[in-house]
Amino acid sequence: RIPERVFERVPARDYAFFFQSLHILILNGFSVAEVPITLPARVYGTSKMVFRDVVRGFWQLLGHAVNCRFHRHRFMVERPAAAAPARRA
Repeated sequence: RIPERVFERVPARDYAFFFQSLHILILNGFSVAEVPITLPARVYGTSKMVFRDVVRGFWQLLGHAVNCRFHRHRFMVERPAAAAPARRA
């Protein structure tokens, strides 16, 4: 289970959230796996993402990369130490 405090380190609250959270999870030593899914083709409507969202997401990811390079500690979360094994009397 992933502690909520890990996601508190993710600065983005829009489309960049997914990629930033993946990076922060990996930085903190969590394992990440791909789970393939099959989605049906879109029948009605169009994507709500506009070009502006793509550009904003790119700049946010670039900024995140720079921040991680120079301020990695901001994205790290202390993990609780493993409990000591119980002693038998």
